[in-house]
Amino acid sequence: MIGETNIKLLWISDLHYAEKYKDLASVASYQKFLNQFLDCVMEQHLPDVPIDYILLSGDLGSFGKYGDYVQLNKLLLHPLLEKMRQTGNPLPRVLTLPGNHDVNRESNDFLADFITNVTGKDHKSGEISKQLTRPEFLLKYEDNFRRLFNGYSQFLTEARSGPYKEAYALTGDGGLVYSSEYAAEGLYGYVVDRRRQMIFILLNSAWYSMGGGFNDLYADQILEVIRKDYKGKEITAAQIIEWLKTRDQLADYANQISGIQLLKQEKLDALLQKYPDYFVLTSMHHPKNWLHYDESYSHDKNDSTCSSFLLNDLLSKSDVFLTGHEHVPIDTATERLLNTTLHLKTGCFLELGQAREQRYEKSWFSILNINISKREILQHRYGYNPLPDHESWQEELWNHPPLKKIGLCTLTTERRREVERLIAKGTKVQLLHYLKRDQSRMILDNELRLITGKKNVHEQWYALERTDGKRELCIFAVGQNPFRERYLNQEFKNELIALLNSDENVSHIRFITLDLLVEESFSIAYEKPCDLKKVLNGIARRADNSFNVFRHVFFMEWEDQAEKGILDLAEFERFKRLRFLNQIIPFWVAERFWFN
Repeated sequence: MIGETNIKLLWISDLHYAEKYKDLASVASYQKFLNQFLDCVMEQHLPDVPIDYILLSGDLGSFGKYGDYVQLNKLLLHPLLEKMRQTGNPLPRVLTLPGNHDVNRESNDFLADFITNVTGKDHKSGEISKQLTRPEFLLKYEDNFRRLFNGYSQFLTEARSGPYKEAYALTGDGGLVYSSEYAAEGLYGYVVDRRRQMIFILLNSAWYSMGGGFNDLYADQILEVIRKDYKGKEITAAQIIEWLKTRDQLADYANQISGIQLLKQEKLDALLQKYPDYFVLTSMHHPKNWLHYDESYSHDKNDSTCSSFLLNDLLSKSDVFLTGHEHVPIDTATERLLNTTLHLKTGCFLELGQAREQRYEKSWFSILNINISKREILQHRYGYNPLPDHESWQEELWNHPPLKKIGLCTLTTERRREVERLIAKGTKVQLLHYLKRDQSRMILDNELRLITGKKNVHEQWYALERTDGKRELCIFAVGQNPFRERYLNQEFKNELIALLNSDENVSHIRFITLDLLVEESFSIAYEKPCDLKKVLNGIARRADNSFNVFRHVFFMEWEDQAEKGILDLAEFERFKRLRFLNQIIPFWVAERFWFN
């Protein structure tokens, strides 16, 4: 249906490719694993319903080193994208976010300062220092944190100019908008797809994912304290307990952060306010239970800048939340966050250590079919069965419960002007695409012909061939108030009559108008919190009333000319058989076709 928007997303997480996997390509079991994976994906990458996006939600590598991503390309991404390219379909857009295994822990020396921050005491001087929260420390040392992901960032930068650059490109599609944060290094940010009416918000929850790295740094500090303060002294149990408590604060579990303060909040808030009807998909590598307490809870309800407020507010506005990291089984049930947002967890694509032993029993991935208009998700889960004589991917269908309904929406002035500017271009390619989706059984040719001399500031006139052998005239309004200020104008009626007299094959006249242009006083109802479809129905009824007035006046003039003998009866009978069609395009549907 033309009023519906659908998207297909290939979702893979916890891939764990490593530099030492370079011999994996020659391993028969991996080749079978890979080839059958490609077959499963290509069965879904159909000419009329292709895969639109590939989301890699963290742990693309194993050690965060550049060589990991060389093998990721060689062993998975390049074979996949090449297969997709051969179909002739446009390549899906690849979106990525880092996980804990994308951290290069050889670049973590600066985190010794974080341990000092946790203890509140400099281990060298013994001076008491002001303690920063994890988000505050991240903001202070952001450049150092970014270097933790240098291998991941180099991979993404090279992919944007590599052999499959169109899958990673930041330009070339006017319907896509990338935030400056994501465009920089792909560590976090958001992507807006205005043609599919979807917003991807990608968070980085791996800033403090050091694993054993904190052990090494903290052990060095403890040894230094022992050498300095415990020469010949007994180390007390109380001191050991204090050290253990500090180590608890350095553990990975329940100590990660979303880094949401790094996003430009004013821009993100304005984006969500501008597109309240868009489908919002938020993803980060770690599920919420891996986050620090302060990321989920706040005792100060008035602090709108704290992590918990920002993250919970974002999740409450999201339709679905996708996470990885935990390598959950394929039969893991869905959850609801904040009683509204659907939380989907995924397993791993590859377990760690494939260079030593090929283990695929936990491998699974998903393809999500998202009906954005109906807020429905059909998930195809593919799990690998590695048992001899059963080595294959097996599909499970998960039809998730309906997501939250679109609430009251407000059309912002910025969005209104944006849509009106798009329509004013009057690009015939987009109009034909719209018409063929709406009237595909009736339209024969793949071209709209602009009728000579009929292009002006009010409307554009096009002709197209129909499957019934007749010709249809399309009059596309690009000016405000066409029913009241243009179509009843005698000059317009004369132009239309002259055209009909010159072309006897015209059987249908289709008037096409953007809902915002029908009459400004009608569409102003969009500018207050409203049910979009109810307002549209009201605009359509009023447009039909105005259209009927125009049609009545038009036919009355023909009848009057027939009675006066100006128009012969044969011509009058042909005019009577003409079908006048009135078509109103909702502004949110126009966005899908006019963004390019």
